[in-house]
Amino acid sequence: MSKRSEILLIAHNQLTRIVLPSTDKRWAQALKIAENGKLNQAATLVVQIIDSVDIAPADHEAYNKIQGDFVSQVDDVLNRVIAELVINTLMNVASITHSHSSEVNDMTARAADIGVQMAAYNAATGYLQNGRTVAQFERAEKYFQMAIAEAKTPNEKAACYVNYCPIVRDGLINGKPDHAAAIEIYEKAADLSLLIGMFNAANVAFWGYRKGDKSNANRSARWLKKVIDAVDSGLPRLEMDGSLETDGLYNAALIQLAEYHIQGDIENADHEYGLVLLKMHDPKESKTQDIVDWLTDSALGVRVSKLEKPVTTSPGNSWACVLSAMDWNIGPVSKHPTLPLEIFKLNDIPSDVFFAVVHAQFSPEGHAETIAMIQAELASTGVTKFFLVPAYAIFKESNGDVFTPLVYNNDGKRFTVSLGLRTSAQQLMKNIQSKVSFTDRKYSSRSCAISIAVNHLNSGVACKDGFNFYSSYSAVHGWCLPTPHGQPELSFLK
Repeated sequence: MSKRSEILLIAHNQLTRIVLPSTDKRWAQALKIAENGKLNQAATLVVQIIDSVDIAPADHEAYNKIQGDFVSQVDDVLNRVIAELVINTLMNVASITHSHSSEVNDMTARAADIGVQMAAYNAATGYLQNGRTVAQFERAEKYFQMAIAEAKTPNEKAACYVNYCPIVRDGLINGKPDHAAAIEIYEKAADLSLLIGMFNAANVAFWGYRKGDKSNANRSARWLKKVIDAVDSGLPRLEMDGSLETDGLYNAALIQLAEYHIQGDIENADHEYGLVLLKMHDPKESKTQDIVDWLTDSALGVRVSKLEKPVTTSPGNSWACVLSAMDWNIGPVSKHPTLPLEIFKLNDIPSDVFFAVVHAQFSPEGHAETIAMIQAELASTGVTKFFLVPAYAIFKESNGDVFTPLVYNNDGKRFTVSLGLRTSAQQLMKNIQSKVSFTDRKYSSRSCAISIAVNHLNSGVACKDGFNFYSSYSAVHGWCLPTPHGQPELSFLK
């Protein structure tokens, strides 16, 4: 037996036990019609019955004041009981069969008029979902307002607010979307502890933020933080919330709040907290990974722009300082006894892999004799796997993506890979093993912050003292060389 059939059978059995000889036979007929799969016809019949029989008011105190003989009062009260039984049954059938026809809507609206619990909410939802005209949206608004007034639990009232809000938010009646009013309606649901209300209040404010209106950023951030804290702490939820982790709202809240902090558009903005939020993002949410990558780049760019200068100014220390800001685990920087370079170990990689900074410039695409000499000399001391970079960082740009080159040497074999702000040492090694293209945008950056930061520190000045993301740059052997403090004197490997 289907759920629909079971509901109707139980209702018919209940009706059979409570009817009187004077009871209108059409109530049972309506259930029978629904049993035969004709829900719309049954709903139409119920409207006709409501309009032709006397039904006691939902407010029994008011009914007691009405003059009438005892028998008629009994019939009227019984009609109220039977009406609620039949209408609630048909509304349940409509719900499980996803039937929201105009006939069902009209029945629930008429039921709401006589005070049947939840009928106003169902009518409002039906008119909104099927709405095509202003008149239909006006009816939806009427019954939503009735449902809000009649709601008996926080869950019911909050659900009414959230489902009513699109009428105002999207201007379905007057043609003028009102986001300010929508935020206030969603906040009413949020105040009832509905997480979806909190998120929607924050999200509508976020729309304005994305369009350049920063005025609602703090308001939006406050509700996003409440959503995240509520989910993380496992607070009890209202029925309408369901599981925010599975429908993407939790991840969306993480991303939106992270953006506010990283872009610095709210009070007490903290790009580091923004990074923490992004690390909580579910990696299975692939549709939002691009925005997570962009924000991570932005946050790490902010981080390197605030770097102090190393104790000793040198190309090796500059590179080490920037890599550490990108969360690389590196060993101490040491100057090679014979070669014009500094070197340090990459502790994140199990095998002995080093990072060498040459005190000169070279093209990653070239085959400078000096690089071969460096390679041979390092191999003689047991260093066969290492990344090699020039003293001043260079980059290439393609379609808005920035590629910072590292030349990887492994027993005489070279491979050029791109260093992005969010690229770990382990990921670089995987890219080398998989022969990932240097211009694979997945491992690019959205800014040239790495190059600017390295070259800024090379000048002996802390990045926090005048870092400029729009620093001028020069062309060097087909590569871009940021020059934050003017063109440096460079030597080039032969």
